[in-house]
Amino acid sequence: MRLLAGGAVLFLVAFICTQKVSAQVEGTQGITSVFSTGAQEIAAYDATSRQLRFFSVAGETAKEIASISVPGQVMGVVALDDSYVVATGMGRGDLTPPIRVHLLPK
Repeated sequence: MRLLAGGAVLFLVAFICTQKVSAQVEGTQGITSVFSTGAQEIAAYDATSRQLRFFSVAGETAKEIASISVPGQVMGVVALDDSYVVATGMGRGDLTPPIRVHLLPK
């Protein structure tokens, strides 16, 4: 249960960061999910473009640093030293279960 509460807090922090990003970075209207990938980086799934977009966040500003097309709705992102583990599942444009795991290089 403690892990769940920590995850909820992390999601809330990432959500607050996204609200600031949306106000300052153009073209983020399609973002439906946000994931923390480091102290000053977030990943955001853009359902409009079907892209997983990475932002560097410093203070009150954010800058998009990369994006990549992903199959299906992004369910989770974990940053490793040299790659990202991305879980995708059912969503717009991909209605086949189950959740799949992909390894993306940084």
